[in-house]
Amino acid sequence: MVERLWPVIGTISGLAFCVAPYRALSEAVASRTLEQFNFMPLLLMAVNGWFWVLYGYLIEDNSVILLNVAFLGCGCFYCYLYLSEY
Repeated sequence: MVERLWPVIGTISGLAFCVAPYRALSEAVASRTLEQFNFMPLLLMAVNGWFWVLYGYLIEDNSVILLNVAFLGCGCFYCYLYLSEY
């Protein structure tokens, strides 16, 4: 049971981490003041998600793939929001 519980806990906490910057970024985009935001953490979230998805694919672990597809998607979406203002 514990072996199935850890991936669920990791997925929930990872998704919470993934959606955390959305509110602040969307408010900054709406007010058109992006000076306080650094683009690199958003880009690195997407790149990190991509490499973890690749790793999950190589070791054939669906729980690793599932969580990191969300990171990849959120990172790409945040990069799109950020770059759409420049």
